[in-house]
Amino acid sequence: MAENSELQLKNIRITGVSGENIACVDDTGSIVLLQSDLVQSGDVAFKRGALKFFLKNTLSGAYTFSYDSSMTSTVKSDAEWAITEYADLYIGRNQGNEPLYFEDATSFFKFEDSKFTVKNTGMNLTRGTIISSRDAQVDVQSTSTQTGLVFGDGTPEGDMSLVLHASSTARFTGGHVTYNMSRNNGIRSKSTTAQMIRSAGSIFYLPADLDLADLTIDVSPYSALIVEPGKKLTYSNARVVNDQDEFYLTTTWYNFYTMLLAGNGVINLSNGTLPLYLLVQGVGNRLEGVGNIGGLITLANSDAELLCDLSGSLLKSISMNGGIVSLNQNLKLGNGVVFAGGGTVNMNTFDIATGNTDAAWSNDIWWNGTDAVISLNSNVSLASTWTFNGTCAVKGKGHTLRLGSLGSIAVAPNSQLILQDLYIENIAGHNICCLDDTSSIILKNVHWGQHPPAGQSHMQDYSYSFTTGSLQFYNTVTIDGAAIFAYETSQTSTIARDSSLVLDHGITFSYAPDGNCQLLELENDNSRFVLNGASLYITSTGMQLTKGIFEITEDSDVIIDYIDIEDEYGVTNRSYGELILGDGITSENDCTGMIQLGVSLRMRQGIFSYKNLSFASWRMGNQLSMLTFYPGAMLTLYSSLPLGQGRVLISKHAHIDDRGGNDIIGVVDIVEGLA
Repeated sequence: MAENSELQLKNIRITGVSGENIACVDDTGSIVLLQSDLVQSGDVAFKRGALKFFLKNTLSGAYTFSYDSSMTSTVKSDAEWAITEYADLYIGRNQGNEPLYFEDATSFFKFEDSKFTVKNTGMNLTRGTIISSRDAQVDVQSTSTQTGLVFGDGTPEGDMSLVLHASSTARFTGGHVTYNMSRNNGIRSKSTTAQMIRSAGSIFYLPADLDLADLTIDVSPYSALIVEPGKKLTYSNARVVNDQDEFYLTTTWYNFYTMLLAGNGVINLSNGTLPLYLLVQGVGNRLEGVGNIGGLITLANSDAELLCDLSGSLLKSISMNGGIVSLNQNLKLGNGVVFAGGGTVNMNTFDIATGNTDAAWSNDIWWNGTDAVISLNSNVSLASTWTFNGTCAVKGKGHTLRLGSLGSIAVAPNSQLILQDLYIENIAGHNICCLDDTSSIILKNVHWGQHPPAGQSHMQDYSYSFTTGSLQFYNTVTIDGAAIFAYETSQTSTIARDSSLVLDHGITFSYAPDGNCQLLELENDNSRFVLNGASLYITSTGMQLTKGIFEITEDSDVIIDYIDIEDEYGVTNRSYGELILGDGITSENDCTGMIQLGVSLRMRQGIFSYKNLSFASWRMGNQLSMLTFYPGAMLTLYSSLPLGQGRVLISKHAHIDDRGGNDIIGVVDIVEGLA
């Protein structure tokens, strides 16, 4: 095209375009395309002049069209320039001039199975509409945001649109891309099947707010995203793919590693691991889908709520800050992951499984649940208070729950907690408790340790008091430690069917409720209350056992206290409490006494009252099995006592009281020297 001339190509298809066979001789010339197609047969260099596009026009052919002119070409209103069929448009500023100008939003710049390469001089697109149809590749050869590709100029007049059609792909392979529009919806998708790919080496810079909605974003972990402080990147039903990870987002980008769920935010994982940190504000926020959360989750404050409906794991801890986490399905915690910072966990009817490495919990958690379970897959150290409300369980799977000096477990009113298959250490004071008498604790196959961890010295008194609520013992529950377990509640506790409560070496079980001797119930004939080298201390209230078995498996002591009562004449009478077996009414309520081979039950003080009716309700293993009465102790017979192979060893200063023609059937040794 000659100087100062203009050529119109109208309704024409030109093939064989290559080199400079369509060109202007200088910058005063221009070529106007009206409904025309240019088909490349080789690389093209357009070095001078300008192009003007009216109506619909295409550039096709698997070659490069290098726009090297310093003049600005124009896409007119209601016009389109489409780059198709694997053509590569190589374009950028020349001598500071922008290469393309769009008259308004009806000026379309379309890429369909083609490539858009921005030179290292960069370019700025304003006003028009860019369309990605099928596959579009964008390669920006920049060294900074100033030499990159910029959408918009920060003003409403300069706003443009990038539209991705359904099933299309906009692939950003490298370089700097800046979104600088006054509105946040400048990138629009027709469907979540539309995909934006940010490859390694691509850098997106947002000096303005951006909302990505109904769009799939495939992000390399090596692609950078920079959001100016105070600006928001939000996702609305956006599907994000990161290598093998896939998730849907309705969130806000908070910083380069944190997503913000600011109320009614949603993250839906389809596969893999979300690597970002999460900040949660307000209510209605949800984690859902299948996959893992790889970053730390932080609830901003006590007003923050998060619903976890996630089939996967949390791989980092949750910082609660007084907020609320609710479950809508079972939740797995990764190794070392805890709920930190204090708050409320609504487990509802679901389970939480801890990680496989030991974890330390140091903040108070209020657990709400209905038949909800915490499953321990490792040992747990607790330096704070766990309070359980509703019906909850901690299932230890044979692991250890270690209570620190500030660690405790509490059961809320009208609530029940099951502790199962668990070793518990450092029990002392009231660090496992019911908050009122409507609370209960069920122990199933639990080793209850009133002592420090193995290898540590006793630096404190490990005595413990159970003062409110009730206990139930299932399977085998063992209490041990050189300390006192004081039973002081006014409620009845139960040793369940075919279950055993074992008081082990060193422990003193103090039965000390106020005024009721029948608060330890044995549910059936095979419920066992076992002394295995322990001491049983009973206040003057006394203790009556019916049903079940009172079994002595190692030498053990019974000490029963007394009160001094002054009568109307000023005479002080001493009244001892009693350990009573049976009720003397029916053999169905006999509590079978069982002293194993070579073992002695030593009555150090107080009254042992025998009311069993059946001869089969007292068993002694052999001639070395002994029932021993020290000075100050008394045997009261409401029924005959058949010793079998065993024997009674009684101090000369002890007493036997027969209440109606009853006998000790067997060997009785009266001795002088017991003390």
